[in-house]
Amino acid sequence: MNPRVSIIVPIKNKVTFLSRALTSVSLACAEHGAAEIVLIENGSTDGSRELAQSFEGTASVLYSSASTISAVRNAGARHAQGDLLVFLDSDIVVPTNYLAMVEVVIGSTPADAVGYPVRPPDDGTWVEWQWYLLNVAERSGVTHFINSGSIAVTRQAFERISGFPEDFETGEDYEFCRRLVSTGYQIHRDERLSVVHLDNPKTIAAFFRKEVWYGLGMLKASGEKAMNRPTLMTLAHILLLLICIASALVNRFLLTFILLNAVPVATLVYRLRIGGRVGNGLQQLLLLHVFYCARIVGLVRGLRRR
Repeated sequence: MNPRVSIIVPIKNKVTFLSRALTSVSLACAEHGAAEIVLIENGSTDGSRELAQSFEGTASVLYSSASTISAVRNAGARHAQGDLLVFLDSDIVVPTNYLAMVEVVIGSTPADAVGYPVRPPDDGTWVEWQWYLLNVAERSGVTHFINSGSIAVTRQAFERISGFPEDFETGEDYEFCRRLVSTGYQIHRDERLSVVHLDNPKTIAAFFRKEVWYGLGMLKASGEKAMNRPTLMTLAHILLLLICIASALVNRFLLTFILLNAVPVATLVYRLRIGGRVGNGLQQLLLLHVFYCARIVGLVRGLRRR
């Protein structure tokens, strides 16, 4: 029997999390009964390649030398046989009924792509949980974006937009969803599709490094359309920081303090208004300061590359 669902998992240097993730995927596939697993190994050097090969009895293992995660996912999609493509990162743990829920959600809505924001593990650090609480509203419904760490899309929609944009180093999932919506497809988020993401930044330093990497794709993700909100807010923060320097030089310290916090505080208020949740407000504000500093560094590096 041909599989109705294809699970596509790109793999590169995730050996710490890979066994737990692939075991959960294998159990979900066995529970479903009409799904296949496609693993795409992308040049791992930490033992992930050998660990992936140990799952060959229940999964197809492909090998890729592609330079972007989009190209790796697209290669997996070309090999897959299912009419419903489920993309999971190699550090994602899914419940055993995950694939059944994917089919329920996509069959009961007019959506062609479904998913839900990934969440930290229960024993995650404060960095993981405060960022998650601030940025994820626990609600279901139509949305404009689902992270590619866990997203299911019909093959027809996937092929109509030519898959993931292979020229994007980062921000490819935002662009993928933008193309889906602009082509007329609907994306639906549902709490029943919640999954656990194991490899989140667990410290301030790790959080900074990851956001710098995301920042490299800020201008690329904006593309030819108007700049997205994070890019605009980052540019606003740069402008206010320049004014901060000038105000500090003339001893206007209250004004300096206000300007320094203006964009992070505005972002905090905005996130809470659209469904984010208050955990520790000071910790969340600190993370927003780190976020904008990192995005500035990433933006500068991206411009230098150009």
